[in-house]
Amino acid sequence: TYQLAVKDDGNALHGGLEGFDKKVWDVLPTIDPSVSLQYISKAGEEGYPGELIVQITYKLTDEDELVVDIKASTDEPTAVNLTHHGYFNLSPTGGSVANHIHRIPASHYLEQDGTYTVTGTLLPVEGTIYDFLSPKPIGQDWDAAEGYDQSFVLDKEYGELSLASETTEPDSGLKLSIHTTEPVAHFYTAKYTDVKGGKEGRHYQPFEAFCVETQHHPNGINIPLFPTTVLRPGETYSQTTIYRIEKTDF
Repeated sequence: TYQLAVKDDGNALHGGLEGFDKKVWDVLPTIDPSVSLQYISKAGEEGYPGELIVQITYKLTDEDELVVDIKASTDEPTAVNLTHHGYFNLSPTGGSVANHIHRIPASHYLEQDGTYTVTGTLLPVEGTIYDFLSPKPIGQDWDAAEGYDQSFVLDKEYGELSLASETTEPDSGLKLSIHTTEPVAHFYTAKYTDVKGGKEGRHYQPFEAFCVETQHHPNGINIPLFPTTVLRPGETYSQTTIYRIEKTDF
């Protein structure tokens, strides 16, 4: 049994007290147009067993795609569930993402408790605010004070590179399509964002961006019904997520 570092709400969301986003990564030898980074998490960091070697490669393609490949290996069995937490706003002037047209090919979402911890129960999206099977404005059904912070189980084969979400902004005509090998997409509309010093000095505020965090099933280490998130020595953790931007005649 291993006790992980926990936050005030009693879970290890985002990897614990200090996730990999707050670490200094080493730059590996790469070939343009890509960059590869590596971080070595020592055994016991945040309470996790084993040394974990993580490599992430960002690659630009001629099809206006950003390809993100993540790989990891370990010398002891350990839980691994990594994601890319990029924020997006497709509007030419910024502001709320409420009018972005969003689609998620997911018939079920994962129930969460009051601390955003997944319970293991799958719930149908039909008839709920979480139904994005057909495109709709992000703000059409949301609670304006809460937005979205929910995990969706994608309608796809496990490990298959398939669509995770599709988002279009009416004023700019920009469309962002996200494809992934991961089974789950966590949709977050930046409720807690409060960042100064952004592009052109902007102050980024709540609901002015969205994230589609592709990943394994959250809390899978504690829920036997979910696919395992345990990585063992000799195995390679691997995931690919592709972000594609295109101009549409919306």
